[in-house]
Amino acid sequence: MVAEGDRGESLAETGFLFGLRRGDRQHDAVMKILEICIKGLLKVQVLSSAVVEAKAVLYSRGLKPREVEEACSLMDVQLIGAGIEEYTPLTLADATLAERLRSQYPKLTFFDALHVATARKLGKPLLSNDPAHLEAGAAAIKFKKLIEEFPT
Repeated sequence: MVAEGDRGESLAETGFLFGLRRGDRQHDAVMKILEICIKGLLKVQVLSSAVVEAKAVLYSRGLKPREVEEACSLMDVQLIGAGIEEYTPLTLADATLAERLRSQYPKLTFFDALHVATARKLGKPLLSNDPAHLEAGAAAIKFKKLIEEFPT
């Protein structure tokens, strides 16, 4: 179970951020998780590495700076509305551990390794549907599983 004490704590990675977009296949699940946060049952922090990855993905899809700004702003508004306003710092120690993880787990991408390294350091589970995170030894919980733990 995710819960620590009265309130569970988890880390949001890039899949969660993209799930904020209507039309994303994870949108409904992410919206339910936001409802859980609004009720005060779950505390979510956003990985700084996820913010950087989201921007990189948007630019790689050909979006212009103004479009990336708008997408980030829309994500931020939704997160703030659910009380998600904390971001994890990214340190050189995280980057070092990430590279060690990448050498041990070849399926980890550059950003996935940063996500896992930060989660390990903080001792908090990732909100993630990515099997590579589990394979690398991260505590991770799938969106659907989390929703089942907090019935509405």
